[in-house]
Amino acid sequence: MRGERTPGREPITMPWLWVAVVGIILIGIPWYLPPGTLGVTLFHVPAWFWVSILAAVALSAVCCYACLSLWDLEDHEDWSDVDDPARDGEGSLR
Repeated sequence: MRGERTPGREPITMPWLWVAVVGIILIGIPWYLPPGTLGVTLFHVPAWFWVSILAAVALSAVCCYACLSLWDLEDHEDWSDVDDPARDGEGSLR
């Protein structure tokens, strides 16, 4: 079912995340300007600089969203056998 989170699902398997990351990277690189073009300036800084900064912030936001909201490790069976030094032998936190 769409919108339902599968336990242990990793964001790397979501195609829309890859499209967003590649799109943000393509927007952030000023490949669309001819070499040596200053273009529009904002506060005496070329506009491509501000576009690159906004793209970097957007990429960070997408990565944070993917890690914090889409990555579900709570009931992941692959992690059940990992020794966690913060837990005692009975599974509870110290």
